[in-house]
Order: sequence, then C-alpha cells, then structure tokens
Amino acid sequence: DKLHGQFMIQGNDDVFNTGTPFTKNIPPYYSYQYNGTLNGSLNKRTSFFLSAEHRSINNVNVYDTPCDALGNCDCPKTDASCNGSLANPRSRTNVSPRIDLQIGSKNTLTMRYQYYHDTSSGNLSSTQLPTEAYSDSSTDHTVQISDTQIINDRVVNETRFQYERTISDETPVSSAPTLQVTGNFSSGGSSQQNNKDHTDHLELQNLTTMSLGKHAVKFGMRL
Repeated sequence: DKLHGQFMIQGNDDVFNTGTPFTKNIPPYYSYQYNGTLNGSLNKRTSFFLSAEHRSINNVNVYDTPCDALGNCDCPKTDASCNGSLANPRSRTNVSPRIDLQIGSKNTLTMRYQYYHDTSSGNLSSTQLPTEAYSDSSTDHTVQISDTQIINDRVVNETRFQYERTISDETPVSSAPTLQVTGNFSSGGSSQQNNKDHTDHLELQNLTTMSLGKHAVKFGMRL
C-alpha cells in the first residue's frame, strides 16, 4: 500500500590507487556503482517494482613488450622494452521495471522488462601493442510475461513467456593483419577484427501443479 525505495552509491577514487613498476605514466583509474529501487501500488489491484543500476569502471591496461628491439614500435632504440598504459573504461547499465496485476480473485498477471547495456574500450593484454586494442558493446532486451491461475484448492496453472534479443559489436583500433611472435609479443591490428551479431530467443512454458494428499505433482510443456 505504501511507496518504498532505496538508493546506494559505492566505489573508489583514483587518489587511493598505487603505481606500477612497468610504466611511470598511469592514467587515473576508478570505479563507481549506483543502485536504486522503487516499488509501490498503482491501485488496489496493481503494484509496480523498478530497479536500476549503473557501474562506471575506468581501468588501465599496462603493456610491456620487447618490440622496440626488433624495430616494430616507436619506442627509443636505447630501451630494452616498449611499455606504457592504455585507459580501459567500462560501463554497465541495467534497468528493470515490473508490474503485477491481479485479475479477479484467482488470476495474477506479471509483466517484466529488462534492459542491459555493457560497453568497454582499450581492451589489451600485457604483451600487445595499443594498435591491437579493440572496443566492444552488448545490449540485451528481455520481456517476460507470466500468468498464474488458481483452478481450485488443489490445482494451480502457470503460463510463462519470454523474449530475449542480444546485440553485440566489436570494433578494433586497427584492421591491419596481426603479427604474433610466440612467447614474446604481438603487433599490427587486432585479431578480433570487426564483429557484429545478434541473437533472438523465445520461450513458452505451461506448468500445472496438483496437490494429491502428501504428494505434489507437476506436469506441463516447454517450447
């Protein structure tokens, strides 16, 4: 009957971070997370629930390779290695509203939607040059509908439907061929190259639960 909610924030700032012996120049890295929920009633037969979360992570990837000794990068030839750091920011967002509707005294309908989005850039391993970095993103949309019916004192029927669509995308900094020296280093473009894809998933369930004395029997179908 009442409105309820909460909000939370947590994380760490870059002033608390330490350095690394592999490189002197490190971009600031930090992590923050925001989370909140809100729920209440719309009328005597309808209630809602909303949750939202966002996380911002600014990581750093440090690379240290002997590529300059072979003349494959722009580091001074007096050094024995080529090292540095590359910002690796990542963000995640998740929003999910839900509505519960009571249809009569024996029927409850629930509708839920979820949005999830994840992005990152500057993805790199410690033996790769920045030209091999790539960025990626994924987006997920999910719709869920369920209906619960009380047939009588001993029988309950549930119908559930779900539709999910996932979209993914990977983009390299460079599409040049990859040069890899096993156990040493790699340079050139990213081996990931350009990659775009999407998937669709549909699911339908119908389950019936019966109470038979001391036994509970479930049967149904899933498509």
